[in-house]
Amino acid sequence: MITNELASVTVLISSGSGASTINQIVPFRVYRESEKYKAIPLIEEEERKKADLPSEFFFEFINHTIIPAKGTKEHNLDAIRNIVQELKMQEII
Repeated sequence: MITNELASVTVLISSGSGASTINQIVPFRVYRESEKYKAIPLIEEEERKKADLPSEFFFEFINHTIIPAKGTKEHNLDAIRNIVQELKMQEII
């Protein structure tokens, strides 16, 4: 269980493809337990579903490498990369 709150970050999320691409700025609350991370989008469920975001992202960050949870969709992997980049910019990781 990942329960240690690490930070709050806001990142750009893209979903959809081609002309139907949706770009939106989404705040996340990020938690960490050892090398395991959980990021929770802080938007309404309806918006989250429209952007095809899960209720929680799980990933590991080991030796500067992102290891997403099994079954992570490509656009959600991009979101995880953006979250990690923001945590790096804030010098949290």
